[in-house]
Amino acid sequence: MNTHWKRCIAGATRWQRPCACQARIPQPSLDELHAFGSAIVATLAQLSHLSSVVADQVGRFDEQELERATISDHPADELRIAGAHLARLGDELAAAVTDATRYWTAMESVDLHTSGDLRARPELEP
Repeated sequence: MNTHWKRCIAGATRWQRPCACQARIPQPSLDELHAFGSAIVATLAQLSHLSSVVADQVGRFDEQELERATISDHPADELRIAGAHLARLGDELAAAVTDATRYWTAMESVDLHTSGDLRARPELEP
């Protein structure tokens, strides 16, 4: 059995600690805001890609095989509904990537037009 999906799911939880740490910072540096923009763009782009891949796989799922394994009513209908939701999620994530990229670009402009003393801040104790 393939277990690569377990690593994918474990990777999804890796944002918990950075989010909690960032939430405790009252005034982040411009470098932090820019760096998080980059990370958000990359993460959303990968989620968008993953949702597209899985939506395609759901759409190609063998409904006859599914019907043979059926133990309740209409799993093929539910599979089509799940695929539609995932396709819509892919569209929403693509829009989110666009917004995140615009944020990142705007932060880069802020960084270019400000003095260096706002770019970094002293490290806080953990």
